[in-house]
Amino acid sequence: YMILDTKRFVPHTELQPGLLQVLEQMPGFHKTADVTAELSRGYWPSYNVAYFPEVYDAAGYPDMIARLEEKGPKKYAFSIRLLKYQIAPRAAIFRRDQGQVDTLEHLKHIMRYNDWQKDPVG
Repeated sequence: YMILDTKRFVPHTELQPGLLQVLEQMPGFHKTADVTAELSRGYWPSYNVAYFPEVYDAAGYPDMIARLEEKGPKKYAFSIRLLKYQIAPRAAIFRRDQGQVDTLEHLKHIMRYNDWQKDPVG
């Protein structure tokens, strides 16, 4: 979940701590943190891969990656990429396109974007 406290937002001023809280959960475990400092660098992305290392590890991402690498890193390269937060295809797309988002319509477009057959980073 991403929780935005709009009372802490004042246009054209420094972002106030507590503006953006993120909660990630899985059965038996959750983590919540203020990620306003990350947001102040430009934007907050979400890629369907756990952000917090504790959740990422508890969900078994590293183990699955290790198993796929044992089976063949080249054969499973795309699957491995899907499981890594920083290099997931959506991460690459957001990094590439986020600077173009200046309207709500552009935001809707990037959120719905799905051209995996033609996009080289998709």
